[in-house]
Amino acid sequence: MIVPLRCGACGEEGEAEKLAETNVVSCPSCGADNTVPIGVTIGCVLGNGYRLDRRIEESTNGETFVATQTTMSRDVLVKVLSPGVVYDEEVAVRFAREVKLTARLNHPNILGAIDAGNDAGVHFLVTENKTGVKLSDYLIAHGNRLEEKSALNLIMPVAEALRHA
Repeated sequence: MIVPLRCGACGEEGEAEKLAETNVVSCPSCGADNTVPIGVTIGCVLGNGYRLDRRIEESTNGETFVATQTTMSRDVLVKVLSPGVVYDEEVAVRFAREVKLTARLNHPNILGAIDAGNDAGVHFLVTENKTGVKLSDYLIAHGNRLEEKSALNLIMPVAEALRHA
């Protein structure tokens, strides 16, 4: 994993490679050891070039980021498991199952899987990123009430995706 770094010894800004199960990286300019956060932060680059740009969701098991797939200059979503749950066998098995199931799904109303992996102990899943409005924001904008026809127009694509899954 590549992490953003501002060296405490020489003050240089840049990037450094972080290896699994350590939070110490060497400055590429002066070689000094620097402590970085465990897990991921904005600016980290995972796997085959997924730069985490913005956190959009956080749960007890992980976080979801809007990221840039640097090799293709496109926005993607990256879901990562939290460092603390990686060693929980049940959570790890559930995440592996989610990755495999997501990879098999191909439907216009389901975000398609692009990649998955483990980089420096960080388990991640990369999917398409489609723009839209969160349902909670949509409801607030409409006074937390929808007419029946509007509600059906929103729920039908979800039902179609669930039927496919």
